Amino acid sequence: MVAVLVAGAAYAAADAVRGSDVDCSATEAPTLTAALLLAQACGHDVVALDSLDPYSSLTATPVGAVRASASTGAVRTDVSGEWAPVDPRVVTDEESGELRVASPVHAITFDPKDGSGFVAIESDEGAISLDVPVDLGAPRVSGTQVVWDVLDAAGSVIDGVELIAQVQPDASGVTPLFEVRDAAAYEDLEQASGGRIAFEYVTSGSLELRDERGKAFSAVDGQTGDTVFAAAEARQWDSASGVPSGGEREGTKAGAVDSGVAPADGDSVSTLEVEVRDDAATVVADGDMAGDPDTVWPVTIDPKIEDHKLNQWIVVRDFAGWPSKYNTDGNEGVGYCPSVSVTAGCQGVHRSRVFWQFNNMGVLKELSAQDVISAQFRAKGVHSWDCSGPALDLYLTGGFTSSTTWATQPATKMKLSSARPKHRDACGGATFDEWDATAAAKDYAGVNTSMTLGLRAASETEPSWWRYELHTAQLDVLFNRAPTIDTASRTTFWTARKATKENACSATPVLVNSTDVQVSVLARDPDGSQVRVHLQVYKSGSRLWDYSFQLKSSGTAFVKTIPSELLGDGTFSWRVRAEDPDGLLSEWTSSCFFEIDTVKPGPIQIRAMEGDERKEIRAVYAQRLERGGVGQTGCFELSSSASDAHQFWYSFGTTARDEHILASNGKAVVCFTPEAAGSAFISALIKDRAGNESENTKYGFFVAHPREDGVWSFDEGTSPAKDDSLAWERDPKLGVGPITVAGAKWAQGPHAEFLSREGDLALDFDGQDDEAYTASPVFATDDSFVIAAHVRPDAVATPRTVIVQEGATNGVWSVGLVNSGCPGTLTTCWGFSTLDKFGATWTVRSSVAPAKYAWTQLTAEYDASKGRIRLWVCDIGTLNRPAPGEPIESKVSTPNPLRSASGPVVLGRGQSGGAAAGWWDGRIDNVRMFKGQVVADAKIRRMCQGAEANQVQGGEAALDPTTTVGQ
Repeated sequence: MVAVLVAGAAYAAADAVRGSDVDCSATEAPTLTAALLLAQACGHDVVALDSLDPYSSLTATPVGAVRASASTGAVRTDVSGEWAPVDPRVVTDEESGELRVASPVHAITFDPKDGSGFVAIESDEGAISLDVPVDLGAPRVSGTQVVWDVLDAAGSVIDGVELIAQVQPDASGVTPLFEVRDAAAYEDLEQASGGRIAFEYVTSGSLELRDERGKAFSAVDGQTGDTVFAAAEARQWDSASGVPSGGEREGTKAGAVDSGVAPADGDSVSTLEVEVRDDAATVVADGDMAGDPDTVWPVTIDPKIEDHKLNQWIVVRDFAGWPSKYNTDGNEGVGYCPSVSVTAGCQGVHRSRVFWQFNNMGVLKELSAQDVISAQFRAKGVHSWDCSGPALDLYLTGGFTSSTTWATQPATKMKLSSARPKHRDACGGATFDEWDATAAAKDYAGVNTSMTLGLRAASETEPSWWRYELHTAQLDVLFNRAPTIDTASRTTFWTARKATKENACSATPVLVNSTDVQVSVLARDPDGSQVRVHLQVYKSGSRLWDYSFQLKSSGTAFVKTIPSELLGDGTFSWRVRAEDPDGLLSEWTSSCFFEIDTVKPGPIQIRAMEGDERKEIRAVYAQRLERGGVGQTGCFELSSSASDAHQFWYSFGTTARDEHILASNGKAVVCFTPEAAGSAFISALIKDRAGNESENTKYGFFVAHPREDGVWSFDEGTSPAKDDSLAWERDPKLGVGPITVAGAKWAQGPHAEFLSREGDLALDFDGQDDEAYTASPVFATDDSFVIAAHVRPDAVATPRTVIVQEGATNGVWSVGLVNSGCPGTLTTCWGFSTLDKFGATWTVRSSVAPAKYAWTQLTAEYDASKGRIRLWVCDIGTLNRPAPGEPIESKVSTPNPLRSASGPVVLGRGQSGGAAAGWWDGRIDNVRMFKGQVVADAKIRRMCQGAEANQVQGGEAALDPTTTVGQ
């Protein structure tokens, strides 16, 4: 057995538990943590139920220790649904009347009623049954054995033959065997078996059989591949040694019966062949032994089947012809036998050594040598040479296999300790012997999950002999592991009672602006003990504060806020370590650093950038001045003198400051494209790397309403027609200038016809050769522009052009009447056409029908930033049939920039193939041109409804509500 003791001092909470209403009659608890508390409160061992299996367990002790046990033989079973000690006795089941093992590792039934054989072993994965090809009599029970008479074909008992099923000492399996008294009985058994004496194994459920080198087999779970049952090499032996199988063995304590079934030293042994299929295996007897004249009867035929064991044992002897004994039942000898001695318990002059291999020592891999306190190896002795107590030594050795012999026995690694066992009646009888194995546990800690230990006589030349029940071996390792700190320790920083930042432990200082700092640590004890945490806080390398938490359960988070009065601007660090109730400490963690900076940076500066500083700038929005316009981008430089300026937070038109940009050398640039005219502002501040904010800086400016770059009302009645725009009045270099009138006459304009203003004139074109033109191009075609005019057509049946921008051979843009692609049933319609740099024409057409002698307001827009053209058509009507002047919008995408223009803007005709075309027949008035911007929809509506751009005297009703007077 392997037992692991975990040292842990009494819990601080144990006294409180003792005083509470605790059932101290309980010796089990659901978990190890619960078992530890109960053991502390009640003063006795408590088993953790969730740790149990047939070979291992965890048991809490009153002193806070935990004993994890893993045995070579099974010690407990839950076959009944509850854990109980194993019991190999055969009993009668009260409900079914069948013979069963009282408390086995797996349910074992003899002579089952379903006729599946003479014995069946059941596991969760399936069952394996054993049968023989002969008829059997009624079973007889004798302690841990079931015996059947064997019947011949006539149903008579065959004299000298018995079938025996021997339950193994740890109730983990069964050894079935035929015992045959003499050659005649063997012949009768062979004849009753149909000429072939055999044992048949059959599996069910998910169990599958696997061949083990043709000499043994195993039953595995076909779904997981895990071994469930194992069958050792099947053997057949005679009685040449003179020691009966399963009877009184020479040299054992007087009256003792060996519970194992195995050949004795000197018996002639034959290993039987095994035939294995997927769900069945057959072990066939050795007929040659029966016919050998040297065979000493009786003969035993033995194919053992048992639960799969992780741990093994083996006996090796240096006597010629004596094989090793692997995983044998019962007891075996170790030492030096000087002669054939019945009373000494050995036969023949030889040396014998015993090895145990523990493969379920996974706990060792989790330890360090410092964790190991001590270790003891134990085994139950049943015989000794005498009472003088010669020494028997324990060694740490290499591993072995089932085929290991004296010549290939494990190499010795180190001698561990010595004992002087005495097990004769006069010496005190059978008892467990112990050896110190501390050095082995320390050597294997953190490295191995298995350990092999061997016993040999201290002197193998002087008489000595002991016998041990090999399946009772166990190993006790006393250790205590230090608690640990989880790597997920964190620092949380709070501002205004809100967690603003949480960081994992870092060697690089976390920069914050808060003195409200909270440490969070997760501490664990690998052995399940309670833990406490010790915290240290440093400032600039000098220890500032110490704090120790109370004991808490393993895996608990320890959270503490550092007193804010200890903190301030500067660099700080903290570290922690964990302690268990025994005072065993973990190493200090690496330091976790943070830097506090609570100094706010000063206000930032905002500057409107000039047009030559960035290519996207279309307007310079100086503070408190009206500049630019809708769609005209302006950029602003944000700057801060703070040495740790990190992020500028800003917004346009709101104090939300929901946008941010990283500072570079204390500066950043943000750009703004207005969507509406009027008052505007940018609100901005700087945050330093600690998160401190400056005071807000507000920079106000005005987005100019759209203003005409050229306005011609034609009210003077002379040529050239004056440019009435304020741009021209302020600086002729900024406006378009006069338009030369060639052939066109003057007539009443729309305001005069609608009686809203006297003196309103318009140009009247005859549709043949009248025109008016500027001195040069008005707009650069890579920028946005708007053209607007009032028109009254005197002919609408054919294409005619109101206004055109002349190019090299064709108009780059034009507005007028078109007769292709018109909406609905219209044969002609209002259109705005553009010519891109690749020669493609893009035209937007209106669904508003043109009407002779009716006034219409046209507004055409090219938006270079969005790649589109739009046309608004407003039906104004006539004095007798006035229309509401509601703008109707049409639009088309223009994916390519416009072609460059070299000629003037011409009123009254178009251009095609280098010649004049589409002469306008009718009137044109109130021509307006906006360059580099897009006019707001509200302005378009007011123009459609008769608004004028120039100053008008008097109180006429149709005055422009957005007059530029005073702008």
